[in-house]
Amino acid sequence: MRTVPFEFQHLAAVKLGAEERVEYARFGPGLFGILAAPQGPACTLVGKNDHILGCFGMHAAGRDGVVWAVLSDEARARPFGLHRAAKSHLDRVERLCRTDRILTVVRDGYEAGQRWITCLGFTYDGDIEVSNLRYRRYVKCQQQHQR
Repeated sequence: MRTVPFEFQHLAAVKLGAEERVEYARFGPGLFGILAAPQGPACTLVGKNDHILGCFGMHAAGRDGVVWAVLSDEARARPFGLHRAAKSHLDRVERLCRTDRILTVVRDGYEAGQRWITCLGFTYDGDIEVSNLRYRRYVKCQQQHQR
């Protein structure tokens, strides 16, 4: 697996993973609307023959960054490569972006996602509700020496 610069049309090539299908069923095509105009660094994860496996990035929201990911089950089936790519991207984001903290959410009950996000250095920061669906919010605070 390798990463290339994100382009919005890459999302259409991702065969949505089980978790993304849950979200898509809930929110419909509008789920990806905000990604049409990315406001921060983003990458596309590709496999053999430039097969698109997923996309991830960060949106700037004031002094906060909001991390997002759209992944296929095929990407999740390669946990070491996926983790290495995401960690590398996150490290680059932390060096380049002037945010006080980076936020993300994981659907309550999606334990694999919760474990993974904590492996990336995020800590649990409470629950939130969106459209009657509960999410767990995670935060990663930037340290002064990283700026």
